[in-house]
Amino acid sequence: MNMTQVALKFGGLLSLLLALSHCTFYRAFDWKAEFTKTSPLAAHVLYTIHVFLIPFFLFFAYVAFFHTAELAGSSPLGLALSTFYSAFWLARSLWQITYLRPPVEGRIEKLMPLHYGLTAAFFVMSAAFALPLATHLFRTAA
Repeated sequence: MNMTQVALKFGGLLSLLLALSHCTFYRAFDWKAEFTKTSPLAAHVLYTIHVFLIPFFLFFAYVAFFHTAELAGSSPLGLALSTFYSAFWLARSLWQITYLRPPVEGRIEKLMPLHYGLTAAFFVMSAAFALPLATHLFRTAA
């Protein structure tokens, strides 16, 4: 197993952990109470988007674990999928930094480690899934 495949499997592990953590959101963020403060349609849309992210993360974990060679660039579709997932996590990293910053006042000391930990995990996932494209571009340039 080469470095790219190891990075992809690690990215798959992070994707699996994110899927599992998303399974706790309803309780962790007390959405039952929070959703009563908004319209039923807004609550249903948010919950639906959230629920359908879980299989998305699980799918990429599965592909990273069991179709590593394809993601690593042995097929054009695998290279496209890894590039897409890398771009997805790069965008999510930037969103975390700019849009989901913890408030300056309040519970900042509790939220800052989570904020920076998630930001780092998203950048690591982006880098792991970008490695196949970087390797492909390096090979074609050489």
